[in-house]
Amino acid sequence: APGRVVCISAGNDGASNIHKSGTLIPSAADTLQVVVPSYTPTAGTENDKFTLDVWCNGGGNASVKVISPDGVVYQRNAGETGTAPDQTGGTIQAWNYVSQLNSHRNINVTIYDQASTAPHPGTWRIIINNTGSSSFGYDAWLASRSVGNQLASLVGGNAEETVSMPGTCSGAMTVGSYVTRYSWPSIDGGQYVFSGGSDRVGNYSLFSSVGPTADGRRKPDLTAPGENIFSS
Repeated sequence: APGRVVCISAGNDGASNIHKSGTLIPSAADTLQVVVPSYTPTAGTENDKFTLDVWCNGGGNASVKVISPDGVVYQRNAGETGTAPDQTGGTIQAWNYVSQLNSHRNINVTIYDQASTAPHPGTWRIIINNTGSSSFGYDAWLASRSVGNQLASLVGGNAEETVSMPGTCSGAMTVGSYVTRYSWPSIDGGQYVFSGGSDRVGNYSLFSSVGPTADGRRKPDLTAPGENIFSS
């Protein structure tokens, strides 16, 4: 209601290299590589997975091809979604549509253990091909990456534009974290310090997600005490 302020956490991916961007001219393609390390799958199904979420500026045509470490190939053209019939190295799902929310093309690829086969370790290749007549820029995020007790990684990824949704919302105050304490006196007159680096009091927490948003807006809007807090 009027008079209320909505505050949202920026997220904790400021040190996570989960983002990559690029520009594709007509007929050009980029290969995004996700490396799955050796791991022990979690018992059950649908709990070992990674998701690569790609947003292409504008609604131009593009295709996506997924190639597993085992050589399984699955492609979705513009306006197509589905699940690969060959689930040898894990279930491949791909989505390739223009979003009604912002008129940009969203290509989403998820590899997971729908049945008993978890994603196989190795390098998974996701190839984005510009099949339209105009160039477009894209941003890709490794939106989920937990496999067993390990994490999948995006080759060449960076930690830019890591503010998580809904922190990218334009109508809310998005809040990051800063370091509030490095040392404190003890009862015996000594001085204790936090382990793990130098004195960064007043500086942005390294784990706190950073902007800008994909459309260039500055986020987060402000920071608040969020690391090494002393309180009653």
